[in-house]
Amino acid sequence: MANHTPEAMTAAQALDHLERIKAVNPRKMDAVLSVEVYAPGTVGGSPTVPVISVDLGFDWSDGKLIIRPEKQLTQLSPEQVDAILESVRKGNSWHAYERHKQHKAREKELSDQLAAVTAQRDELLAALKQYADDENWCYDTCNIGSGEAKKAIAKCEGQNDG
Repeated sequence: MANHTPEAMTAAQALDHLERIKAVNPRKMDAVLSVEVYAPGTVGGSPTVPVISVDLGFDWSDGKLIIRPEKQLTQLSPEQVDAILESVRKGNSWHAYERHKQHKAREKELSDQLAAVTAQRDELLAALKQYADDENWCYDTCNIGSGEAKKAIAKCEGQNDG
């Protein structure tokens, strides 16, 4: 996707544009001032967000005329924009794509946790078996954790008595 960034408009240029609009069609000066929202794949009028204030910046924002929209806007990375466009071309929504990414991240997190717990379990079982061998305990791995544990213990006790 080729991005062309036009030069930033100054406050004087914006005022000049507004004056030309007023000269051509003064009734349009009652139109709601809005910011266009980039929404690929939409049908109909351009989605917009109304402007609630226009103020001069100060301190770190000195030299700027700041337009505040009714809703907060966020900046997307070029990769996110490309992903949105690709998703829309395929007939999907960007929100579904974002949820999918979150689910995939959670799935990986849970898979990693499962692998860690499985490794820990295997280490503990190996240590238990080694300890049992060192102590000459009888154990039946088929019955570890099952309802047959008492029978296995009784069987082992009978072997150790004789």
